[in-house]
Amino acid sequence: MHVLFYQFRVLPGKSNKLRGKIVGALATVMVFADSDDVGRARCGRFISQNDWEIEKFIKVMFMGPQQIENLNCELAKVYKRAEKFGIAACFDSWSSLAGNIGRIS
Repeated sequence: MHVLFYQFRVLPGKSNKLRGKIVGALATVMVFADSDDVGRARCGRFISQNDWEIEKFIKVMFMGPQQIENLNCELAKVYKRAEKFGIAACFDSWSSLAGNIGRIS
């Protein structure tokens, strides 16, 4: 099984409390999967279950020991949650006001 790192541009879903308050977010997802197809499918379900809609796929990267070792503090927390649950994500949002960016989870 591989650790895959994905990024998607996402929008708040219909029931998401942030709908109308932000114009978008970057979903960074780490998932343990055997292939990109399986990882991408799991990401889609996970993002949807958290009431976000994928607007655009940005990138995927297979993570090796060196990438994992060099993760910053926030992404290291995402990795640890993915180790425990098989998948984890953080969402960085932006509002319509320039420069107003914040981490959601």
